[in-house]
Amino acid sequence: MAGRHLLAVGSMGLGVLAAMNIAGRIHAGRQLDDRRWRIAATALLAGAAVARALAASPHAGASVLTWWWAAALMWIGGWLLFVVFAWGHLTGPRTDGGRGCEEPLDSQ
Repeated sequence: MAGRHLLAVGSMGLGVLAAMNIAGRIHAGRQLDDRRWRIAATALLAGAAVARALAASPHAGASVLTWWWAAALMWIGGWLLFVVFAWGHLTGPRTDGGRGCEEPLDSQ
């Protein structure tokens, strides 16, 4: 059960974060973001999946609630980083003069 949860929640969370980081910026007319917050957000989501899997393992013992809280806080932290750094381009106008969901226009 813990392994299935690790694969399901971990891959789902990381897949959605990757898609939002790529498609969210491209559709906003911006180039891809390579700042360190992406690494931190990815590490937090991966850590949350591992903590949740540990909570479901038989070795968790009486600390199940602690692992759940750790997983929840890391999950919130990862998505909060995304919101802080992506809010402007997700809610604002395109910066390249393009329309719709086309790729960013070259500045040349």
